[in-house]
Amino acid sequence: TVALNYYGDDSKRTLKLTNELPYYGIALKPAKFRYTGSKYTLSREDNSIYKGVGSIKEMGAAVADEIYQLRGNQYQNFMAVLIDLKEKTKANKTQITKLIELDFFSEFGDINKLLRQYELFDKFYGKKLRGQTLSFLVLILNAPRHTQLVLLRKSSRCAMTKPTT
Repeated sequence: TVALNYYGDDSKRTLKLTNELPYYGIALKPAKFRYTGSKYTLSREDNSIYKGVGSIKEMGAAVADEIYQLRGNQYQNFMAVLIDLKEKTKANKTQITKLIELDFFSEFGDINKLLRQYELFDKFYGKKLRGQTLSFLVLILNAPRHTQLVLLRKSSRCAMTKPTT
């Protein structure tokens, strides 16, 4: 990882280094939540090197490292991750969307599902509903045709919209 990070701007050397990795039994994997910071990261668990997200256009090293700091947190769903991204990092809409499109958050579902969830999160999180600020949008429960949405408020357990048929 040291050599990959050192020669990160030199595409020829990086290509040579990545071509040598299989010889040593090391796999090069795309950037993934919990495994990737701003630079290439070694995972001894699966003998892999994960690409860094700091080099992605519009993704700074500081934001990438803030996201990496969330790696140890336990998340029941993607909405919980989005809340932490909003409250604990400086990641903006463009950066989060780009990470979703790169399948960075694959442990929480497929790209299209996560993009739909983020679209709703971005639309409703922190907004006022009948004078009350929603503390967060929790989850999109089911798939393609019908979308259910669960909203949690500070003062109530939950309110659910049923799918229209």
